[in-house]
Amino acid sequence: MVNVSSPEFRDSLGMVVARTIYSNFVVTIFTSGIQCFMAFYCVTIFLETPKEARKGRIPYIVIGCMIFVVYTLGACTDVSIPFDVLLKASNGIEFTNEYSMPDWRDYFSLGCLTLLLIIGDGVMLYRCYLILSGNWRWLIGLPLITYLGTIALSIYHSVILFQDKGPALFNAMEGTRVALSVITNILITSFIAFRLINAHRHLSESLNSQRVAVYKTAAHIVIESALPLAIAGILYAALLYADMSARIRRVDVRGIFAAGGAMAALYYAFLAISPQMIIFRVTTGRSWMKPASSSSDSDAFSRSLAFTRGVPAEQSLYLSNVGDDSDAARDGSSNERSDSDQGSAKGGEKV
Repeated sequence: MVNVSSPEFRDSLGMVVARTIYSNFVVTIFTSGIQCFMAFYCVTIFLETPKEARKGRIPYIVIGCMIFVVYTLGACTDVSIPFDVLLKASNGIEFTNEYSMPDWRDYFSLGCLTLLLIIGDGVMLYRCYLILSGNWRWLIGLPLITYLGTIALSIYHSVILFQDKGPALFNAMEGTRVALSVITNILITSFIAFRLINAHRHLSESLNSQRVAVYKTAAHIVIESALPLAIAGILYAALLYADMSARIRRVDVRGIFAAGGAMAALYYAFLAISPQMIIFRVTTGRSWMKPASSSSDSDAFSRSLAFTRGVPAEQSLYLSNVGDDSDAARDGSSNERSDSDQGSAKGGEKV
């Protein structure tokens, strides 16, 4: 049985905290670099696109840049904290004591994370509102409730940090907030994917499969962007509750803390990258489930879309990634029309 009150254990725990925080910030800075590439690459492709094809795409580019800026500001602020702490600490106990002291940068970082949740989940909620229509529109109320709950808990999370009510309550609120965010993403992703797959199944019975492939591919985009965030969030929330339970029972938390720090880095990385993945996927026409087309990236972005009548125009901004299939379908239909016109002309000559 480990004596969690002994100086040896506290010093060892402090060193684990220091290593975990360092590893976490390495992943955070690496994630900022990935987002920098994705955001500026999307902007570059957008600027290469003809003006007539840019309509409706500016908000998505702006949102992608906002996510990158907010995440990077929070990352740079977080990285500066251990630098000051390490100058004052000479062992694990001193590091833990110095790092647990509230600082304005902690509140700023939590504010950035809250803003990321509002932007990322808000964009997903808006997409879900556009996709759901008619009798399905009421379903938006379920993720809306969890979305508002996530924002409320994020604000209360900052209040707990300010009042310094202890790590157990802090982790409990963090775990609940993450769980609500994961539930929001799972609900939104399920609704959107079900609606798109259902539309693909019904339309494929009456139309050419190439013309309705846009719905299936769009469902792939949503699932592949939300799945990593959901998995990381579930594991992170479970580790937070395990850490809280271990602290209450006063047992060794070093392994749980290290694992929780690793999952926290992945969760917050995917929290910012998941919305970017959709924007990047739509921009470049690439997906894990579908190989890249042979056309250029700028063509993939500016390629026009062909949808069945009755689908709202706003949805085309969300489903813009099947240019090759749509082009092939339009070329085939054009050839059929020209052939029928020629046949009619010949028939007229014979008469």
